[in-house]
Amino acid sequence: MTTYLAHLLKPYSKRPLEPAQGQKPLDFAAGGLTGSVNTDGRLVAINTYDPTYGMITLTSAPPFPEDQRYDAAQVRAYRQSLTTLDGFGLTFRDDIVSSETFLVEDVIPYTRLTLANGVIADCITFAPRNAQGEVIQLWAFSEAGAWARLSGRMWLQRAAYTQLTEGGPATMPPVDTDPV
Repeated sequence: MTTYLAHLLKPYSKRPLEPAQGQKPLDFAAGGLTGSVNTDGRLVAINTYDPTYGMITLTSAPPFPEDQRYDAAQVRAYRQSLTTLDGFGLTFRDDIVSSETFLVEDVIPYTRLTLANGVIADCITFAPRNAQGEVIQLWAFSEAGAWARLSGRMWLQRAAYTQLTEGGPATMPPVDTDPV
């Protein structure tokens, strides 16, 4: 079984990513926008710069507690947790029984999922070349049907300021923000 998306991607190189080498979110970027998807094709974060608030993110990561910003162990634990976020996006009616991840032309995240009912779900995620805040996610299924629904928790917030440096935590920039 195949999908229309798999057919469209045939002429392009697809580098398989090996789970044995460790799994982490797959990144995409264009025009000042960056983002990540997990290996199930769910969005983990979409990030961009805002002239008023600085770096902002739509993310499935809960806000980092500001009172823990100077606690190196808490910062490291938070940053480690970012690699295993559930994300937001499609959730499937049937269990995922196998997952393959690729980078198309070493740039675009491509996920192929096989569901317990045998249906194949293919997904690519990217930001258009001249992105003005857009992210495109294309899903294709090997059979027509209602296989998925949108789900997940997300926060729109200023990016967590959890950078550790040799000289200690970096100073918080002087921008006031309100969580949205």
